[in-house]
Amino acid sequence: MNLLSWNCRGLGRDSAVGELRWLVRQYRPSLLFLSETKMREEKVKGFMWSLGYNACLAVNCEGRSGGLALFWSMDYCVSLQSLCPNFIDVYVKHESGAFWRATFVYGEPRTENRALFWDRLRFLRAQWEGPWVCIGDFNEILSNEEHTGPTARGESQMRQFRDCLEDCQLVDLGFSGPKYTWNNRRHQGHNIQVRLDRAVANGQFTQLFDDVHVENIVTTSSDHFAIMLSISKHNHIRHREVSSYNFRYEAAWSRAPDYLETVEKCWADASARPS
Repeated sequence: MNLLSWNCRGLGRDSAVGELRWLVRQYRPSLLFLSETKMREEKVKGFMWSLGYNACLAVNCEGRSGGLALFWSMDYCVSLQSLCPNFIDVYVKHESGAFWRATFVYGEPRTENRALFWDRLRFLRAQWEGPWVCIGDFNEILSNEEHTGPTARGESQMRQFRDCLEDCQLVDLGFSGPKYTWNNRRHQGHNIQVRLDRAVANGQFTQLFDDVHVENIVTTSSDHFAIMLSISKHNHIRHREVSSYNFRYEAAWSRAPDYLETVEKCWADASARPS
């Protein structure tokens, strides 16, 4: 099962619509989330059938900014819990019986209002004790390791994001692909690249599924890359036990305080084993 999230920066452009159709054909996401559609709800829903979906939720744009859309197929029972200009929050149930909560995020773009958005996530956390995943453009980073540019990110706003994830018991799921998901596309000393888009989940979610993987996907029509969350169910575990194991590095590991010590110990243990 794939969940794909993309800040498309407006669906009124042929280039964005063409790239969206390519993403759907290439990755076949079971749930597709778009932020900054810059469209009214009724117009966004017009894309539903042509993209191959038969259900949709949408949030109106505000003037020429904002707007959210969530598309899915009928293989999944998706029930709306709440929506606002910053997220669409749903319960998801697959025909296999797996049941979890998914919050599709468009983080508050205005720094002065961002604390209110973090409090909304805390409110959602207080309502739910089960498996939970959040995916989308959070408009914030965890540390300056996720930012490159002429000036550093403010520590206080990053700390508020970290505190929110800790309070909600959400952990970054790492990624493969390009490190940064947003690029201001300026040249020379004015270029800024940031990892604004990610997926985070609680322990119950990662225990529910045998394998969880996030991929950052290069796109050209938006200044944001798309991100895809791939998850596999428990009934795949026997197949994985007899198949070869493919190692995947998770970026979140490097932030652990004992990261270097653990790596050195693993290398030493491996070297000591007989060949």
